[in-house]
Amino acid sequence: MINPFLNTIRCTVSTLSPVHIGCGEDYYPTNYVIDDGFLHHFSEEGLLATLTLPEKNALSKIAEEQGDNGIKKLQQFIHSKKDKLQLHATHSVPLSEQLETFYKTRIGQTSQREGRGREVNNQLNIARHAFNPYHQMPYFAGSSIKGAIRTALLNALNEGDPLPMRLDSNRDAPKGEADKLQKRLLDYQAISDNPVKNIKGDPLRLLKIGDAAYHHADNLNPTEIRFAVNRKNKVSKFEAKWPSQLLECISANRSRSLIFDLSFLTDKNSHYRWSLRDICHACNEFFLPQLENELAMLRQLNYANPAWANGLEELLANELGDAFRNQQAFLLRVGQHGGAESNTLEGVRHIKIMQGKGNAPKYLAKPTTIWLAAHHKDQQQDLLPFGWVLVEIGDTVLDQTHAFLKHYAAADYQRQGHLQQLAKQRAEFLAQEQIKQALKAQQEAEAAEQQRLKDQAEAEKAAQLAEMTEAQRQIFELRQEYEKANPKTQPISGTLNPKLTTIANPI
Repeated sequence: MINPFLNTIRCTVSTLSPVHIGCGEDYYPTNYVIDDGFLHHFSEEGLLATLTLPEKNALSKIAEEQGDNGIKKLQQFIHSKKDKLQLHATHSVPLSEQLETFYKTRIGQTSQREGRGREVNNQLNIARHAFNPYHQMPYFAGSSIKGAIRTALLNALNEGDPLPMRLDSNRDAPKGEADKLQKRLLDYQAISDNPVKNIKGDPLRLLKIGDAAYHHADNLNPTEIRFAVNRKNKVSKFEAKWPSQLLECISANRSRSLIFDLSFLTDKNSHYRWSLRDICHACNEFFLPQLENELAMLRQLNYANPAWANGLEELLANELGDAFRNQQAFLLRVGQHGGAESNTLEGVRHIKIMQGKGNAPKYLAKPTTIWLAAHHKDQQQDLLPFGWVLVEIGDTVLDQTHAFLKHYAAADYQRQGHLQQLAKQRAEFLAQEQIKQALKAQQEAEAAEQQRLKDQAEAEKAAQLAEMTEAQRQIFELRQEYEKANPKTQPISGTLNPKLTTIANPI
């Protein structure tokens, strides 16, 4: 029996909590404005299309100013044009009222003074989620999904065994140990290690996962702006010391909103090592206990909304639990701030714990803090963890789960009408601008054509005059003056008569 070369399975993703997958790009205060609950992002072309010539000149002068004062003036100038700029925006992203207040009290202001009185401008950069630059829609990189699956498979193979060496709590593991562990567990060599033909390569090269594009059945907005806040993961009289961050996230409670293909390949030497059932089992065995422990911790410390946490726990114990056992779905944790435990193997965890400025870090088997998604930087309750997603295989039906997600997306459904109205206004405005630009271009083209014809006629006249004798030139000029004088209604008189006489009797 011939095995198929490629076996592809369609998977859908639902977000149980906010997810941020970075892309190395930020929203800067010079390419966005915040107003009425939304961040409006515009391109450089949009900025130039918005400003009048005097405003462009003013902006140019501000941009030439050096130092903090120039940056503040630039931010203030951009913000002052918010009403016009949002009409030229590429897209709008929802955010909380508290975050908008945070922005408005800091835009163009000085946040603090460092030693010697040096002013420090507010950092209002917002890390963007991975996005398609052509239509600005977010996506999950296939590498992020595969990385989470790889961790779960490695954890299953390791079975909790420690490294064959004692790890020092005062220093990191020796360089290269993680790579050695993976090669031992997966039983492969890299070509760079042994450049011999037909060596066994990484078996996970045969697992292909495409990027997961965003597509929500009800067209809910894909992303929102959140604070990432660091909190202690147990009762403590000390606060976590890491400052908050501003992130664009794919929102929580997006039911079946991303789609990707999971493909198993075979080559001439070997067949794929794991089945879909193996992947489901490994992921659920690895991630499910982490989610359950995290929910318990969030409820114990009053970080999470109790109703949300209880509802999710009930689903895990019933409908979702059944789907996991039947290999119809599996859990993953992807993106930034997913927690060190979700990115490391049981038995070999050696997590770097920072001890504050001037102190050497420690290395422990468990983290001491957790990053949570918040609407304002000082929020202590109604927080959400980062990165939890549900992957469903094929046409799995999980009615209770998606009813739960839709319930907690109620605020987004209410805001949907406002977003649609914004998009409609922007489209109508840009359509009118295109008409104006087309009319202006037509008028400029007509004026240019008239000027071209005029220049052509003058050039032809100059060429004719250059070839004439003096008498011919005088006759030619006399004819033109005669034609201008409209001889049909006026007799030859005035200045034309003596010129005609002179030409006719040159001596």
